[in-house]
Amino acid sequence: MINASGMSRLVGLIRFYWGILTRDDRVHSAAQWNEFLRVRDVLETKLGNLDGKRILELGCGRFYPTTLLLSSSGRLVLGIDTAYVSPQARLFKRLSGAYRIEGSLGLGKELALTIFRKERNYRANLRRVSGSDVQSNNMNVARMDAQNLAISDDSFDAVVSIATLEHIHDVRKVVEETCRVLRTGGVGYHAIHLFPSLSGGHHPCWEWPDEVARNHRRTEAPPWDHLRAQVAVFDKSLNGLRKEDYISVFSDVFEKAEFIAEPDEGAQHFLTPDVRSELRRWSDEDLLTRTLIVVYQKA
Repeated sequence: MINASGMSRLVGLIRFYWGILTRDDRVHSAAQWNEFLRVRDVLETKLGNLDGKRILELGCGRFYPTTLLLSSSGRLVLGIDTAYVSPQARLFKRLSGAYRIEGSLGLGKELALTIFRKERNYRANLRRVSGSDVQSNNMNVARMDAQNLAISDDSFDAVVSIATLEHIHDVRKVVEETCRVLRTGGVGYHAIHLFPSLSGGHHPCWEWPDEVARNHRRTEAPPWDHLRAQVAVFDKSLNGLRKEDYISVFSDVFEKAEFIAEPDEGAQHFLTPDVRSELRRWSDEDLLTRTLIVVYQKA
């Protein structure tokens, strides 16, 4: 028998994943395409022509968009994730793999993604926004922990991650592993979705705060709920680190790391005096900065 607390948790989980399943794939694909363009531009600026370069993506995700787009452009790419990712597997193998790794929750997510044809639709939208076919001929995907890479030293020309490091418990270990597998002159690019930001709880209803403000959209979770009462379910895998924590770690490992902070567009609209008073342990910069971009080159 499920008690009231358990039922509330179950309903929250259903709403959380329903928000993910029903979000607009066109918007999400366009955002991923823009992120890919920025990654590609940074790597080309630092490394020149990327043909034949070996690239590692940490936390490629279930739909592995950056790994896919980089490989479609002729690069040799390995995407890794701790979740179950198997691009060519048939349905039964995908379902059994998801269950083996993530249990009943993983099975349910994989089944829902299949029923809603999320991967097929997502791939189609990537083709639309990129204006080209999206192939995976030079791509490999493996299940691997970024904190303990089963990869030889000096193996890759570039390491990238998009919205991954905020899910990592030991960020320093990942950064040290990245340094180990990069060749001399190799480049790192990391886009980190910062936890204290309005969208930092990864709740689907706050994915794009500017759209919420522009459309006066009603949200299931109050603003910055993950820092406040937590009345709605949010992603519990998040490590809770601030911008300064990441800067400290990267600066220790890579002497000339570059850092770019980007705002959480639209968040200011929701930072009312009452909310600001409740969140006084956080600075305005904490609450209104969405992304930290980290770029470095191994000396």
